This record gives sequence, structure tokens and C-alpha cells, in this order.
Amino acid sequence: RNLIHGSKNINHGDPLAGGAETNHSNPPHLLRIRVFPFHNDVALRLWEAGASLAEFFLENASMVAGKDVIELGAGVGLTGLVVAGCCKASTICLTDYTEPCRLNLEHNLKLNEAWLSYWGFPSERISQVRTSTPGEMLQRLFSKYRYDGVFI
Repeated sequence: RNLIHGSKNINHGDPLAGGAETNHSNPPHLLRIRVFPFHNDVALRLWEAGASLAEFFLENASMVAGKDVIELGAGVGLTGLVVAGCCKASTICLTDYTEPCRLNLEHNLKLNEAWLSYWGFPSERISQVRTSTPGEMLQRLFSKYRYDGVFI
């Protein structure tokens, strides 16, 4: 449980405007997640269910280790990053569909490149799907790719 760092960069403004300042001097073994708790887009928040799912996978890493995994509704990316770095998934695809969420997820992936490297997970094995609707996302993903595990 010490793998997930509780520091959040909180910004009461618009994530499209660049978000909060980020401290890049944190050690690489700390996972950092930027959230926007007062934004109307629910995908920009850290949900207890996502943190609980991340903890579940930490305790049951064999469920995703070595597998190609997709997370539907990745939000800020916490669960997917934990599955990638700590649970040793082969690849992971993170999905969500609002533009502010996709931009913030992209930020969080870049912010945690050193963290992924620390855990031996190459950042190029994480992909992010960009679509405009959940239906389009599902059609595009499952008509083209095969995943060993799906979590929401």
C-alpha cells in the first residue's frame, strides 16, 4: 500500500488550461496522480472504487500478470498504472471518452514514466484510446484487439 502516494495536485480550474503545478522532484517510486475534485467531469476525480480495485489487484497480481488488459473508464489512471507497474501486466490500454479526462490521463501517464520505469514497465506498453463516445470506444476496441482481462 505504500506504492500509491497520496499527494494530489488539486486545481479548482479547468484541466484544459494546463492544471496545477507539478513537482517533478518526487522520488520515482512514488505514484503521482493529478485530480480535479471540483470539476464537473467525474472522470477527473479519484474514486474509492478505483483505489479499492488497485488494492485488490496488488493483492491478486496473478490475475493480470503477463496479460493484455484494458480498463474501461480509466479516469485519472490510478488503477491502470498500478496494474501496469506493480502487477506486471504485459500491456494495458486505458480508455475514457471526455476530452478533459483524456488530457489529464495523458498528463498522469507522462508524470509517471519514471515510476513505471522504476517498476520495470516500459511506458510504450501503455496505450490510450481516443474516441468521442463509449459506444464508439467499445466498437473500435473489441473489433480490432483481443484482451485477456477487462476491468471497469
